[in-house]
Amino acid sequence: MFKWVGRKLGGSFKYQPDQISSLSAAAQQYVVDAYAGLDPEEIIDYHTHVLGRGDEGTGCTLNRNYEFSKNPLTIIKSEAYLTAAGIYDRSVTNGDRLFIERLNSCIENTNNHGRHAILAFDNHYNNDGTYSPEHTEFYTPTEYILQIVKDFPQYYYPTCSVHPYRSDAVQALKSYAKQGCRLIKWLPNAMNIDP
Repeated sequence: MFKWVGRKLGGSFKYQPDQISSLSAAAQQYVVDAYAGLDPEEIIDYHTHVLGRGDEGTGCTLNRNYEFSKNPLTIIKSEAYLTAAGIYDRSVTNGDRLFIERLNSCIENTNNHGRHAILAFDNHYNNDGTYSPEHTEFYTPTEYILQIVKDFPQYYYPTCSVHPYRSDAVQALKSYAKQGCRLIKWLPNAMNIDP
């Protein structure tokens, strides 16, 4: 039951992004109207998350609770994430790539889509700067984001995520700035950052 609810919350898609013409005429017009008068060259979505399990060496991680939890809310959240990413089989070994392929397809099939700032997401760190895997909900390395941007520059801008409690925070920020990152992703409540 909880998995079913999660799938419904995640969109419970019966169509793929390239089937947008299957939408009702009113829904298609709604999408057209949303972009009316906007210059596609100046449209930037500043909040596009990328999640993964580390398939094929991406370095991404998900908290083990997403795979093995008995908590109804965690099960619902996990299924919503997977369904929204178009992943219906947990046993796939290329889920990270499938996520990016689906994201690319969503972008390709949206007229006047602009570009997206895809978000890296650093680990949770304790106040003393030590990594806390049990409190890290998910981790998307900046290196993975930079690779996606290199592969698909027509769709994405890079962001970095460097926890300020890390001992290498300043050096990492300087390095990522040299690689084109102009935005930093922090989520204080999830990462244990005292703003």
